[in-house]
Amino acid sequence: MSTQNIFLYFYFFLAFYYKFRKYFFEKILNSGKKNKIIKF
Repeated sequence: MSTQNIFLYFYFFLAFYYKFRKYFFEKILNSGKKNKIIKF
């Protein structure tokens, strides 16, 4: 496995992570509106 492939997979992992993190935080904020502990 070359170094270029490692960076490519890492880039895709970061992209999916940030996309999923936004969706995950939206779900938490929508489901936990009664207790507003998390604020961004």
